[in-house]
Amino acid sequence: MSKRPELLERQGAATANSDYLMEYQKAVLLALEKEGLLDHTQLKECITKLEQIHSKNAKSKSL
Repeated sequence: MSKRPELLERQGAATANSDYLMEYQKAVLLALEKEGLLDHTQLKECITKLEQIHSKNAKSKSL
């Protein structure tokens, strides 16, 4: 997955709201669970990793 969604790139957006992107990624994970491609344990692990990455990125931007 690219660092910035292609749609935002085409619209000329310099940066994407990281909170929005995290929630969007969570929604994709939930859809994968609903389709049976992830089980509940995998979903929880993915969301935990996603939140850790989001937290790490937020800290690095504040420095």
